[in-house]
Amino acid sequence: MAPLTPEDFIGPAIVTMAAALQFGKMASACGKARHTHKITPPRMDGPDEFNRVMRAYMNCVEFLPLFLSCIWVNSLFCHQAISLVLGLLYVYTRHQYFLEYCKAAKAREAPFRQSILITRVLAYSAMAGIALTAVKAFAGLDIAQLVTERVRSLM
Repeated sequence: MAPLTPEDFIGPAIVTMAAALQFGKMASACGKARHTHKITPPRMDGPDEFNRVMRAYMNCVEFLPLFLSCIWVNSLFCHQAISLVLGLLYVYTRHQYFLEYCKAAKAREAPFRQSILITRVLAYSAMAGIALTAVKAFAGLDIAQLVTERVRSLM
């Protein structure tokens, strides 16, 4: 196995930084909502308009560790390009989720479900990549190569 290089981390690094910038913008929106509604820390509740902004942000924060774990493991064990596309799509759906939730709680459901689906795809494909790598490392069996050869023979 070749040593890892910075090029091996371009995809997840782009997605991680996009998510970090997005969270900075969401945190600023929370600060603005606090100022607008005169909600001083440590209070976390207020009028519905404030509560929606705070809840949208907190929900995104709650999912961030799961998403980042999936994006990095998927990049290492599956494919960086797949992780990049799915990761940027996730960042976009979370952006939509935040905007919609700030307007009306019910409006958040579609982008929430989309982001959950993306996270599941990342997690399941990462687990498949880990399994294939483990079988190759511990049993000496390259299932991906066997499948590729079988498909080529059928064509």
